[in-house]
Amino acid sequence: MSGMIPEDVYELTGVADPRLSPDGSTVAYVVWSTDRDSSEYRSSIWLAPSDGSHEPIRFTAGTKRDASPRWSPDGSELAFTSTRDDKHAQLYVMPVSGGEPRRLTRLKDEVADPCWSPHGAHIAFSTRVPDVAYEE
Repeated sequence: MSGMIPEDVYELTGVADPRLSPDGSTVAYVVWSTDRDSSEYRSSIWLAPSDGSHEPIRFTAGTKRDASPRWSPDGSELAFTSTRDDKHAQLYVMPVSGGEPRRLTRLKDEVADPCWSPHGAHIAFSTRVPDVAYEE
């Protein structure tokens, strides 16, 4: 049996960041892989019933990097980060029933760790805030 060769990395797929919906019926998670043409990571968000009653469905297109799915308190929306429109991950929200995601941030740096407020009116997140002198 031979070992791995560098090109084998393009055959690897991983699953990360599982998040259970507020009612416990659905799991949102991230599926990642490496794009052979660009040698960049790609990831999309998938939804699966927690009881395994049917196959998982792809929730986001994953043409770039979609990550950090977070359920709204009522379970009707998912907040997530994505590089779909920017080189830095920004914050998006999308109805679980489908549709287009709404972009909520336009920052110079990455958005990470989204977290809904208990009543779903706000979403907190972390990002780097450089000093004004940093731009000089």
